[in-house]
Amino acid sequence: MKNASRLNLSLLKENLTLMRERLTHNQNVLTELSPSSNRQRRAYAVFTDALLAAGLVRILEEPESSVKEFLTMAAHAVIPLFADYGKLLTTITQLPSGTEEQFVDTSLTNPWTYVQAVYAALVADIPEVLSFLASLDTLNFQTNQGVTTPILNEYSLLLQCVIGQERFESAKTMTKAFLDSWDGCSDSENAYWLVQVQAIDKLLNIDIAGFHTTLTTVEEALDRYYIDSLQWDNPERFLALPVLALLALERQLKTRLTSVHPPA
Repeated sequence: MKNASRLNLSLLKENLTLMRERLTHNQNVLTELSPSSNRQRRAYAVFTDALLAAGLVRILEEPESSVKEFLTMAAHAVIPLFADYGKLLTTITQLPSGTEEQFVDTSLTNPWTYVQAVYAALVADIPEVLSFLASLDTLNFQTNQGVTTPILNEYSLLLQCVIGQERFESAKTMTKAFLDSWDGCSDSENAYWLVQVQAIDKLLNIDIAGFHTTLTTVEEALDRYYIDSLQWDNPERFLALPVLALLALERQLKTRLTSVHPPA
């Protein structure tokens, strides 16, 4: 557990209580909504709040079952969030003319959201959500609205291939190409993604010992990324969702490989 002594734990407990109440309300509303931009906004609120709450319970050292509870909430919000792609419209006003222009807002379903969605579904172990994300049209999580980076875009596409049930060899090919393309990147943001692909590469090549060694590097890179970006107190840092997801992926790939190549 990372040192949380500099954080105001009493305030975090209050925030978590309020967040639990808000999540309960938003989940109830979400179940009543039909596909629409309102449903997508509500699903996004549940998704992001649940991930934040999972980080808070990790900081507060609540049982791991509470972490999984919130990640399960996040995962269940994934399908309405991405299924309603293209329904969210935003209006902007041109100055000084006052002319209004309406466009399809795809900023909520970006590569970062997609990666977090896959992670949450892996840890929560919800096959139907993983299957939905694996079959999603790639255009539904690529956007030119908001901040993203080439390495994150490429990683999101690779991750979709990794969770696809019938794409094992393609995933190995994509992983090798990713490592060849980005190897040597030392800045904290690129290293954050690169080491995760290195861990996935170990899994796909059945190098379990190498995977667990690389997992330590993933933890270090994650820590460096949040500290370098002045987010040392971000609950995401304490949750360490990529590490949890990679461990879950290890369990899933073992099951998939055993079903394809059962032991003699």
